[in-house]
Amino acid sequence: MARPEETDPYAPPPMHHDRSGPVLRLAILGVLIGGAVWGYTMFASQPQTPLVAETAQEQQMADAGYTVSPSTLPEATSESLPQAAPAPAAPAPQPRRTARAPAEEPATVDPVPPPSMNTAPVSPQPIPPVDVPPVG
Repeated sequence: MARPEETDPYAPPPMHHDRSGPVLRLAILGVLIGGAVWGYTMFASQPQTPLVAETAQEQQMADAGYTVSPSTLPEATSESLPQAAPAPAAPAPQPRRTARAPAEEPATVDPVPPPSMNTAPVSPQPIPPVDVPPVG
């Protein structure tokens, strides 16, 4: 008589083991490394622009071509303008205070008496009962 197999009726069926995991990981790693190498060669072969302007070229500034020297200004312009009231004189600046030793006389302070320890003990007050109406 054949021996009955002792298997758990509630055990899950045997799993299919997929062996393509390592191959897929190597393929993804190869694609990433290949992309990095391709990007480096593409960007490394580009012409580089200088970060600082060339010193051989002279910079040009916008110029309207209008220049006035102070000696050519007419002096009569101040006479044609109405005279404003003279500004009040500014007060003389105060001398800066410097750190110095404290005054010779100490400031007088009223002495504060120590707290009194002769207080009478206080008895606790009972809380009056509160009438609570019944529910319902």
